[in-house]
Amino acid sequence: MLRGLKKRWLLLIGGVALVGLAAVLFGGAWSERTPAIDEAAVEQRALRAAMKQINAERRALSAPPTQLAPIAPTTEAPEPAVGGVEDSAVPTPAPPVPPEGFSFVEAPLPMAKAPLVPAESPPATEPETDGLDWLGTAESLALVRRQAERAQRDWSFGWLRLAQDVPASTVAAALRTRGGELLGAAGHLARVRLPADQERLRAVDALPFVAALGAMPTLRKLMSMPNDTLAAGAGEQTPVLITLMTDDADGRWRRALENMGAAVGRFRADIRVYPANVDAAALRAIAAADFVAAVQPVGVARAAHDLAVPAMGADALRTYRGSPGVFSGAGAGAAGASVPVGVMDTGLNLNHLDISSNRQSICGANFQNLLAMPAEDDADLWLDQNGHGTHVTGTL
Repeated sequence: MLRGLKKRWLLLIGGVALVGLAAVLFGGAWSERTPAIDEAAVEQRALRAAMKQINAERRALSAPPTQLAPIAPTTEAPEPAVGGVEDSAVPTPAPPVPPEGFSFVEAPLPMAKAPLVPAESPPATEPETDGLDWLGTAESLALVRRQAERAQRDWSFGWLRLAQDVPASTVAAALRTRGGELLGAAGHLARVRLPADQERLRAVDALPFVAALGAMPTLRKLMSMPNDTLAAGAGEQTPVLITLMTDDADGRWRRALENMGAAVGRFRADIRVYPANVDAAALRAIAAADFVAAVQPVGVARAAHDLAVPAMGADALRTYRGSPGVFSGAGAGAAGASVPVGVMDTGLNLNHLDISSNRQSICGANFQNLLAMPAEDDADLWLDQNGHGTHVTGTL
């Protein structure tokens, strides 16, 4: 009796040991097959893909970039005011019309939302500024004139801070009579061409609606660039976005950027941006050019979903019923109906029970290559290594 019991215990212990050994072996093999995502490596691959795309655009450019001529304003429409004030009331937009076969519905209950509590910030040690302290300084006029001299022109690009709301036509007319030009405005900040002549420049500065004028310093144009990029070695290129002060219909600014050592891609006329591959030396030379408004890094977007669910009140509107993909609503009709939805995200994990269960059909397409990602990095559409697309689709 004791001998048989001892034998059974030894067999049980041996079985547990074998299971533990198998778990270690297979667990190690599984971890080797599914390594943790290296965020730094992913970012580097994305940046290399961006540089590859820019170089491809550069090779494809056989003619100067062009853009459509701006639509001339009609004489019947009132002139908009620079500074955010319109001369007439904004017309009420027409109500939206759903596509054929669809209809708009309203939630039967008030949407329950979690409160958004702002994060506590440390007390400010210095007074906050709008970042425009370079306007209206003792050196502002001199810097505009030096920029014109470097460019060998009788004018230079610059900025005006407007002291009051004023129609754009008034600003444009006043600048024309003093050798300048209004290029655009946002709020009380106007993008302009300024005369290099000292008397005319002072006349612009003396206009009653001008609070200050100046040219943006080089370092301010680079304020969003990482320090390691600015300190990179010679020949070490990085992709950037170069915003111009004006359009580039004849390609003169692209040629100027290329002469500074930049590999320039296709011009995005709607936002006045050139993507380019540059090294640190070319970066500073480009930022010092008066026709450049800003230089920014090519950012790598990271998906996140930590605030959306509580903010939209998704958990308050439906309750998980214990069966994959099945929820109960918080009121009549709140659970929704069987409707098609579309999500453009990082992919979709079809093995997730909340995705695969109780679905009539799932279809999709992979647009990753359209975003200039190299073919070797093209992940399976239904794998979703990031997980964000599966999370968002699950929320829907």
